[in-house]
Amino acid sequence: LALALLPELQEKLQKIEEKPIVEVYEGKEGFVSLLHKIIRVGKPIYAIAPSEEWAHRFPLQLQQYYKEREKNKIPAKLLYIKGTKIVYKHKLNTIRYLPTAFSHPTTIVIFGDYVAIFMWSDPLVATLTKSKNMNVSFQKYFDVLWKIANP
Repeated sequence: LALALLPELQEKLQKIEEKPIVEVYEGKEGFVSLLHKIIRVGKPIYAIAPSEEWAHRFPLQLQQYYKEREKNKIPAKLLYIKGTKIVYKHKLNTIRYLPTAFSHPTTIVIFGDYVAIFMWSDPLVATLTKSKNMNVSFQKYFDVLWKIANP
């Protein structure tokens, strides 16, 4: 009887909508914590509008982050805004440029099942959302921007 019910139970479980998990990170410690999370997840990274602020505010942490990315061979596709200084040139990074009209005070990072939004405000605030549906939506957004961006 239990084996007969198993397919029906599995089908019902698949239909249950995934509930997103949202976390808020504040200050330098929060931003650094998210860098560590990106490394732990270990999946390719897709970023929209990486900011020069990373190099200004987190020079040592950024060096460590890139060392860990290289060690774990984590590739990244980065969409910089034209005129923005590249934070770090590396063989694991593929970079394209968006027109300045896309400039905004946030950095969006898509990785694994996560979407992180870093707000370069005072105080620093970031959100991290774990949601396959949201990730797929942002990935599609990234892919469209990637196609219109210049190498």
